Amino acid sequence: MKKSMGIREGFNLKQKYKENASTVAILLKRINSEMASKENTMKRYKGTPHSNFFQWNASASDWVGAKCDASCALVYSLLLPTVGLVGSLPPNTISLLAQLQIVSLYSNNLTRF
Repeated sequence: MKKSMGIREGFNLKQKYKENASTVAILLKRINSEMASKENTMKRYKGTPHSNFFQWNASASDWVGAKCDASCALVYSLLLPTVGLVGSLPPNTISLLAQLQIVSLYSNNLTRF
């Protein structure tokens, strides 16, 4: 004989569903933020005070100090030695360049990463 679900069991099931839905929503939000494009990443950096002299546009092939693959879909090198960078690099800028292999920031006045 099948036992009907009581109020308490129904509430617990509903609560677990809400928790799972919240977890999925948080994971999706995190995945979306981690999938930010290289342009958005570098444009965020462009908005920092010490990057005002860079002439970065939509094409990574024209970015100062950046080297990308043939299609410019992936930035693999960022060379900015002695360019007068001051202060700290904002979070979630350079770190979002997933294929970045070479970084040179020496002889600048950076305080932390």
